[in-house]
Amino acid sequence: MEGRYLYCITEGGAPASLGRIGIEGNEVYSVPFKDLCAVVHDCPLEPYTSQNQEKMISWAVMHQQVVDEAWKGSGTVIPVRFGTIVKGRFDGLKGWLNDNYERLLKNMERFRDKEEYGIQVFWNADVIAEKLMVAIPELKGLKMETEARQGGAAYMHKQLFEKKLRQEMGLEAGLQFKELYCRIKERVEELNIEKTKETSRRAEMLMNLSCLVHREMAMDLIEELDMINMMDNFYVRFTGPWPPYSFAGLK
Repeated sequence: MEGRYLYCITEGGAPASLGRIGIEGNEVYSVPFKDLCAVVHDCPLEPYTSQNQEKMISWAVMHQQVVDEAWKGSGTVIPVRFGTIVKGRFDGLKGWLNDNYERLLKNMERFRDKEEYGIQVFWNADVIAEKLMVAIPELKGLKMETEARQGGAAYMHKQLFEKKLRQEMGLEAGLQFKELYCRIKERVEELNIEKTKETSRRAEMLMNLSCLVHREMAMDLIEELDMINMMDNFYVRFTGPWPPYSFAGLK
């Protein structure tokens, strides 16, 4: 074995085995360095890659399970991205720990007593569009013109109507995003805006966030999300708590 597969960093302690819970049943153990510990397994210097998508997913799940186990045992953990291998035996690993020591210490303090949550907010875009068509005279007029026309004129008016509707939906989405973002931001330590994902038209994703939350503030956040979830034509998906995967930035 020429390398160490790195799962995460925890606060210091004695060397310990976590058992054969690693990727492909490898034994996972901790390597102390000053007041930190690296959670690793022995491996060759070959990346964990495969054309088999199911195998890749299973490896990623195993990686996450090891991080979760270390998190439960230590209370504070810095996750490392899937597939990170440090060259060399203990000297190589301790060299990596030494090179990254100051950054690791800062992150350890940054993540103390904090958890990551995923928040996705959806809205019923069809119903919102119908409400806008009633509330905005120009939209209402364009819709009536489209319905009254035939042939080429109808097509032209339909294009104008759809363009205006997209503009108004974009403005409304921006206003709703800003309001909800501010409400959520008040209850979290840090917040990342993630890319929204494709969904059905009926439940369009308006917002996708990763949030770092102090444990003492988690219930306040949940209560606020419950209030958002009760808004007409809005729906919240809430996941966690997780170790701070989206905030560690280690590879």
